[in-house]
Amino acid sequence: MKMVRSVVWVVVFVFLVAAVGCGGDTPTDTSENKAPAQQGESQEKPAEEVASSKNTPLPKDAKEVTVSGDVYHYTIDPCAIASAEEVETFLGKPFTTKFSFVYGIPPYTRCEYAVELPEEERAGRSPDTLAVSVVEPLTLAEAGFPGLDTAAEAFNRHKKALNNAGAEIEEVPDLGDDAFVQSSDGVLHLLAGDVYLRVSASIYTNETAPTLDELHRKLADNNAKVAKRFAAELLLPNLNGS
Repeated sequence: MKMVRSVVWVVVFVFLVAAVGCGGDTPTDTSENKAPAQQGESQEKPAEEVASSKNTPLPKDAKEVTVSGDVYHYTIDPCAIASAEEVETFLGKPFTTKFSFVYGIPPYTRCEYAVELPEEERAGRSPDTLAVSVVEPLTLAEAGFPGLDTAAEAFNRHKKALNNAGAEIEEVPDLGDDAFVQSSDGVLHLLAGDVYLRVSASIYTNETAPTLDELHRKLADNNAKVAKRFAAELLLPNLNGS
C-alpha cells in the first residue's frame, strides 16, 4: 500500500511541476493546495494510545488527526507556537483561529489567524489574516514521499521548483537557517532546524499605485514585511525555546 501511494504521489508531483512551468500553482503552496483538509479542532491523543498505520515510530508528543477517514500524525500545532496573548498583541485586535491538516506535497499543518474588522471599517473587505504552515519530520515520514525525508529537502525542492519556473524570489538573510519570500504573493518560506515554516499574511493597507500590477506588488511587499516580523518576533524565538 505504501509503495502504491508513493508511486501515485510521484505521478502527481511530476504533473504539478509541469503545471508550474506552464504558469500554474506551485506544488507546495499553502492556501492553493487542493489536497483534502480537516478543518476545525484536531483530534489529539497520547502517542501510546495511537497505533500508526504507516509503520512510523511515533514520538510521545505525537497528536493525531483524521482526514477523509485516514489517520495522520504531527507534533507541532501551528496554532500553539505563539500564545493567544502574543498573537493578539502582535495583530493589535482579537482574532479567531482555524486549524487544518493538509495531506499535500509535502503534507503540513496550518493555522489561520483571522481578525474581523469593525462593521464601519469592513466595506465589503475580507478579514485580515495571518497563516502559519508547518512541515515537520513526522508528517514527512508518514507520507513516505520519495526524496522528501527532511524539512530541508522539502524547503529546497520548493525553492528549486520556483526557480525553475522563473518565479521571482527575495532571499531573506539572518532569519532562521534559510529564508526567502516569493515576491508575487509575499509568502515567507523559512527553514529552522528540522521545521519548514510558511508564513502568509493578508493585511489591509491603504496603498495606491498608478497600475494594478504596481498595487499588487505593494500589497505583497507589505504582507511580506508582516510575515517576516511575525516569524522574527514570535515564531522563531518560541520554536527555539527562548
